[in-house]
Order: sequence, then structure tokens, then C-alpha cells
Amino acid sequence: MTKAQDEASNEKITPFLEGAILELVSLCVKLVSTPIAILFNTADYRKQLAALHTSEFNARYSPTVARPLSFYVLWMAAHFLLASVYWRSFSFGQFSPGRLGEQIPSQIAAGAQFLKDHNWSDLTGTAQALIIIAFAVTLIIAVKSLLVTLVAWTIGCPIRFRTVLFGSAYTMGTLIFFQYAIILAHYAINALGDFEEGGKVGYFILVYGSLLVAIVLTVRINQLIRVVDGTAEIPTFVAWFAGTTLWLYVIIVAISALLGVKFTFVTFVKLVINVFVPGLFPDVAL
Repeated sequence: MTKAQDEASNEKITPFLEGAILELVSLCVKLVSTPIAILFNTADYRKQLAALHTSEFNARYSPTVARPLSFYVLWMAAHFLLASVYWRSFSFGQFSPGRLGEQIPSQIAAGAQFLKDHNWSDLTGTAQALIIIAFAVTLIIAVKSLLVTLVAWTIGCPIRFRTVLFGSAYTMGTLIFFQYAIILAHYAINALGDFEEGGKVGYFILVYGSLLVAIVLTVRINQLIRVVDGTAEIPTFVAWFAGTTLWLYVIIVAISALLGVKFTFVTFVKLVINVFVPGLFPDVAL
């Protein structure tokens, strides 16, 4: 089609719809390709970091790596919808993760009941309360990024807030993706072998597989910060580790305040240990 013919065309909506559909399909593909690119530090992911370093991120759209905040928010939304199967999979006593088709409706119902039980929906309305919760989810990594940045500047390491925010979005989204990939393998194990024994194997694959992925992602987020902001290795790790520890403490305090339950740092540590060595501290449970 010539330029004159293109200008004379009356089709205005169709090209827009085609572009929108193409973008949605591309985003769906990137939600899977991005975690793989991050975990294995692919060439395309390294180019994305170079674009962040030179502040050309908005001008460069990677074919395989999604933008960090949209990547994190979408995977976190999926995580909330599938939270029931997630926690069942992390419970050593429940070998069956349940039917996937039942998870989303039951999780939505549980979320609505949670809002009602804590009077949040009465104060704001259910829709507004859900919006507030969605905003708070985004604040999770924002608070972490702020704490890491404050610690970094305290020790003289010029880490930027945006860099940690993007790095946290990439790494947390990637961790969620691989955890659900392992949970899917858990379903496969249950389908192939003895139900109880397969459940036990699936549990330990999930727990120690998640630990392995988390270790790799710790390296990745520190690499990202050093590449984008040009900081030294040891100060970067110290700032990230101290900021992350403070962030975990803030989460514990927030849970205690919001839910009105006694949840101390010692309880948190016992819960973490129980995940890796089930039943070691029987006084606490997920």
C-alpha cells in the first residue's frame, strides 16, 4: 500500500486494536521469558541493564525482558489470586495443593471475608479497600528500596532509589514465577506417583528450590545495582543486606499492628526454620 493509499484509508480503530492485542500477547510472553532471562543473566537482560545505566530505558523495549514494575505487579496479582494453593504447598502437613480451578474463587471470597472481619470494607467500601491493598502491595518493594537507599547513603554508597526499586521488582517477580513453576511440578509429581510420598518430595523441591533461586537472585540484584549505579561490590551488598533486614523487621511490626496479633522476630525466625526443617518448633505454624 502506497503512502497516499494509507492516508486515504478509513481504518482507524483496527490498527489500534491490532497494536493493543500485539502488546498484550508480547507482555504475556515476557512474563515467562523475563524470569528466565534474569536468572540466567542473558545477553538481552544485560542490555536492559545497560539501558538503565545510560538512562535510555524508556527508549529501549526489549523483546524478551518486561518493564520491571508491570512485571512485578502482574505476578504479585497472580500470587494473591493463587495464595491458597501457595500456602497449602508450603504446609508440610497438606500434601495435596488442591484443585487449581477452585483456588481463585475461594481466594477472592477469603479476601472479601478478611476485609469484613477487620472492618476495612466497612470503613472504605470493599472496592476502595481492595484498591488500598493493591497500593500497599506496590509499597512493599518501595519501602524496601527506600531502606536500602538510606543505608547506602549512610555508608557513602551512592545507590539510587529507582535502581533498587527496579531490581526488587525484577527479583521478587522472578522468585514468584519460579515458585509457581515448582508448584506446578508438585502437581505433576502427585499425578505420577504415590500421593503422600509425592507430596513430601514436592514440598522439599519447592522449599529448597526456592532457596536456590533466592540465592541466585541475591547475586542478580547486587549485580544490577552495581551495573546501573556503578557502585563497589562490598558496600552494595552491605547496604542491600542491612536494608533488607530492616525491611523484614518493618513487615513484622506492620503485621502485628494491622492484625492485632503477637508476631515477634523470634517467631518469624522459627517459622522460617520450620519451613526447612518441618516440626522443629511445634509451637509455631504457618
